[in-house]
Amino acid sequence: MGIHTIAVCTLVDLNICFRIFSYHEYTKLVQNLGNADPDEAFSSVPYEKGSALLFTIEEALGDNARFETFLRDYIKKYAYKTVSTEEWKEYLYDTFTDKKAILDTIDWNLWLHKAGLPPKPKYDSTLMLACKALAAKWTTEGAEAPTDGEPFLKMSNSQKLAVIDAIRVNKKTFGNKMPALTATYKLDQAKNAELKFSWLMLGLETKWTPIVDASLAFALAVGRMKYCKPIYR
Repeated sequence: MGIHTIAVCTLVDLNICFRIFSYHEYTKLVQNLGNADPDEAFSSVPYEKGSALLFTIEEALGDNARFETFLRDYIKKYAYKTVSTEEWKEYLYDTFTDKKAILDTIDWNLWLHKAGLPPKPKYDSTLMLACKALAAKWTTEGAEAPTDGEPFLKMSNSQKLAVIDAIRVNKKTFGNKMPALTATYKLDQAKNAELKFSWLMLGLETKWTPIVDASLAFALAVGRMKYCKPIYR
């Protein structure tokens, strides 16, 4: 599965995250937490919004190999150290002194200090379209629930997650199809934690009572705040 498809999948995750936080301080890359509980700010935003920024920079520079070298050198230089965003940005500019004009075209204030979704990078979304199409079969009003699980079961875990996340985004038109979805795609047997969590959350969000026991068992078994807090909420 290509980096473009994985990146597109994470944008779905970001959309879910931003629906929770809206245009909150927690959706910024550079956050001012003040006296807030840092645990409350934990989300996929720094990972996925940050990844989108790195992809945008790489595409703008137009030199993938050189950018990968920059990333490796940066990690080596600052390993086991604390580094600020400004120090990272300064190191980027120092590395690409010959491409300062290109770097200056990036809206750093928007990316780093503004809340909400980032500008969408130009990803190749070919594989993602299949995920959205499959999800739409479950969320199109009046449509019968699919009975063939093969298209889903042969997907990678990232694509499977994208399908379930896309259903969550449109859960208002999903109706009471949780039993059919679970059986058709064998989601109660899922071993991947991210996939299982998204399935559990869909069940909770659509108020499917049988999912409660499985959700509590998952929270107790895994114990990660990333999973436990949304489940208990």
